[in-house]
Amino acid sequence: MNQTLIRSLIISLSLLPCLLHGQKQTLAKDLNPPPPPACGGAVGINLNEEGTFGAGNNLLAPSSSHPQSGYVSTTSLPLAAGSFTLTNTTENWPVAFNSPAWISIEDLSDEVGGYMMVVNGQADNAIIAEWEIEGLCAGITYEFSASLINLLDSTEFADGLPEVEFLIDGQLLGGTGKLPQDETWRAYGFTFMPDGGQSSLRIALRNNSDGQIGNDFAIDNVLFRPCGPIMSLEELTPIPHCIDANIEVALGIGTGLPTPIIQWQVSQDEGLSWQNFGSPSTSGSLVIDQLPPDLALRALVAADPEKITRPTCRYITNAIAFEYAPIENCPTTVIDTVLCAGQTVQVGNEIFHADGTFQVLLKDITGADSLVQLNLTVNAPIQTFENIGLCPGDTFEGITYQADTTISTIHAASNGCDSTHAINIVLFSAPNPQITGPASLCDGRPDRLLTSGTFVQYEWSNGGDVPSLPINAPGLYGLTVTDDMGCIGEASWEVLETRIKVGYQVTPPSCASAADGILHIDQIAGGSGNYEVLLDGKVIRESTIAVPSGNFQLQVTDSQGCSTTEEISIFPASPLALSVQDRYEIFSGQSIDLSFEANHTVASVQWISLDSLSCQDCDSPNVSPAFTTRYQVFVEDERGCTAEAEITVVVRQEFAYFAPNVFSPNDDGVNDYFSIYGGNEIQHVEDFKIFNRWGTLLFSQDQLTLGAEIWNGSYQGQSLPNGVYVYQGEIVGQNGKRQPIMGEVMLLR
Repeated sequence: MNQTLIRSLIISLSLLPCLLHGQKQTLAKDLNPPPPPACGGAVGINLNEEGTFGAGNNLLAPSSSHPQSGYVSTTSLPLAAGSFTLTNTTENWPVAFNSPAWISIEDLSDEVGGYMMVVNGQADNAIIAEWEIEGLCAGITYEFSASLINLLDSTEFADGLPEVEFLIDGQLLGGTGKLPQDETWRAYGFTFMPDGGQSSLRIALRNNSDGQIGNDFAIDNVLFRPCGPIMSLEELTPIPHCIDANIEVALGIGTGLPTPIIQWQVSQDEGLSWQNFGSPSTSGSLVIDQLPPDLALRALVAADPEKITRPTCRYITNAIAFEYAPIENCPTTVIDTVLCAGQTVQVGNEIFHADGTFQVLLKDITGADSLVQLNLTVNAPIQTFENIGLCPGDTFEGITYQADTTISTIHAASNGCDSTHAINIVLFSAPNPQITGPASLCDGRPDRLLTSGTFVQYEWSNGGDVPSLPINAPGLYGLTVTDDMGCIGEASWEVLETRIKVGYQVTPPSCASAADGILHIDQIAGGSGNYEVLLDGKVIRESTIAVPSGNFQLQVTDSQGCSTTEEISIFPASPLALSVQDRYEIFSGQSIDLSFEANHTVASVQWISLDSLSCQDCDSPNVSPAFTTRYQVFVEDERGCTAEAEITVVVRQEFAYFAPNVFSPNDDGVNDYFSIYGGNEIQHVEDFKIFNRWGTLLFSQDQLTLGAEIWNGSYQGQSLPNGVYVYQGEIVGQNGKRQPIMGEVMLLR
């Protein structure tokens, strides 16, 4: 351990008041929590910070802090089936709650006001909650765990116990099985190793219960953290210590980390915060020669120097809190002395010359006893070694070496003792990469260059940085490699070009649906001859072929297997399109003219129907169907392209007539008579009568002419009062059909 680092730590910590001398520390934070449920060894930090659900002063957490879920998020009580909320306790929930009764529980965390997730489940196999995990490390096993409890009171009936499954990226990792109805929190967990290049994933909890009553549970501490081997940090001499005592701890690490990197950490606030102590190293033991007050110690462990700097890639050991001896058992004076080998120091009448801690009882000038502790460090001559590796052409301190060489120098060390420093200069050979690949390349045809040997860095002339280089174009490819000693080697590989060119012409088809388009291949150049020509995968042997409109793939392959592909689009001719009103509506006995519009000049027309047409080959025939009829029109343009359309004429089987609902027989010449109006399809109205509201017949006529002045609002020569009057009759059509009519008219003078 570097003495300078230890002393700088002691100086900074010694400024704090020594309040706990003479008694064992009581730490506010649990330095050695219970082991994780699945890992079986040391774990690292939790990567899923949102999995503890946070904390707050409100009984229910705001919806903004709720996790993503397939269940309904709510901040009101009681919970409906298929919903959840975040709460720090169920003790203050409504007394009259969902039946069957739930138990009263609190959040599992040490944090004041911490929240847990409470779920009113249902048999739906839905995602309860899911989170995104970032910063994964290659080659690291992780533990995915959570604490769960069945909320149903143990005396209540349940038709199915809750079951929760653990998913990673949608794949089942494991499950809880049925959660016991015993009012107890339980931790469940599983281990998982991501793929080598995977840096993130999604974790989720899914409901797998088949019951409805009693499928209710709470979740807390959903953790995702690194999982390592078993680790044990112990003090070699676990006895009460005095301030400034010399202590030593040892770290035992199980299998799985061939060369573990260790970063020691210390705390003086009962484990609430930790600071790095020294630099990362491979040493599994630590000596602190001046124990400060209130010290707790732990270690971070990782597989290599890069991972020790990443919190998501390292593990945390158990922590040690040291026990302090009563002040009366400790020296009143401490002397720290450093000697070179062969030197001595005298305390009182005693002379010391070896490493160690020594206590001497002296009397001061008053005759009182004084316990002096001597912490003596004897520095042996310092011998250091340094290995310098040189690549071809490199220099060391301006000198070029032709063979391996050792240089030794003697210096005065900072502690006053001599030190010898030896520099071993080793010459390395330049790496000699070998490239293999194709001698020539078809235009656009992918291939690959391969490099023999293993190097730490690859730099291809086109920007590639891996041993294997995908290529799709001819050219000269250069490679610069760097080996694990930092030496550089170069190589190159030239790929010649093979290119095939195809010339062709296309003529579109005459009509949209015709297949009389022409594809003519007029030239094939490049390659090695003896070409095979494929059109959409089928061999063609003629230079001119008939084709319909559409998209085609033309492929030409030479005798060496090189090929070129052309995407050919043959656009269709403009189709003949008809525009018609596809539905007309008439009354029985009426007629109508049919018509159409075309986007090309029409050469011929043919109308077809089961009913009569005024003409079959004209543009606009007149029709008068007796019932609803469909008409088809077939059109050919001057190019020979055809199109067709349909028109439906709906025949309403009643007559169209109009009778006003008010008239004013006041002899002003306007609307003085009640009349009935209709079309030419109506002959007349028979048996027409008008009544008052008591049923008295006021007017009648056997046959009325449409549009004639019928009634002037009088009865027996007397003008009738204002009011509503009823009429009835029967319409007779030109085709002999009859239709009864009835209505009301208001007389208003």
